[in-house]
Amino acid sequence: MTPAGGYVIGPGGVCVTNYHVVNAPKWETLVAMTSDGRVLPVKKVLAASQPDDVAIIQVDADNLVPLALAPDAPVGSRVRVLHHPDGRFYTLTEGMVARYFTTHKGGGHTTMMAITADYARGSSGGPVFDDRGAVVGMVASTTSIYYEEKEGRKENLQMVIKECVPAANVLKLIERK
Repeated sequence: MTPAGGYVIGPGGVCVTNYHVVNAPKWETLVAMTSDGRVLPVKKVLAASQPDDVAIIQVDADNLVPLALAPDAPVGSRVRVLHHPDGRFYTLTEGMVARYFTTHKGGGHTTMMAITADYARGSSGGPVFDDRGAVVGMVASTTSIYYEEKEGRKENLQMVIKECVPAANVLKLIERK
């Protein structure tokens, strides 16, 4: 089992997670689990964007509460992340929006958001909340910065950049659909 996160955005079990979470050919099934332990089959992928690392999926449930999306979180604003680092389910960390940047991913360019809240593997798809409880982003990946490289080995870790998908990218995919 490889845990990841996601969040509900609409009625009828419409949820969001990362493209890299659902695009895993080695997995035979994909399910979602609620905080009360219900396991819900993923019925289908409704829309997906590899460059934006976003997938909109539908799970088999009708009574889930959708979260609001906020397309803009200014640099310096406080955020909280609900995620599952290394299988430690429902961990909450906090930080701030550090910067926005453009990167090349999956055959296209996209805007990403860096935050200072900690997270680790297994946290992909976790929602990033603003102070009002709206989702402003989604955990995507980390990039480690090392001081030097010796004989092909990176040494002296200096910093880990926490890269998130801004909610604006999710809204862009919804509008294209």
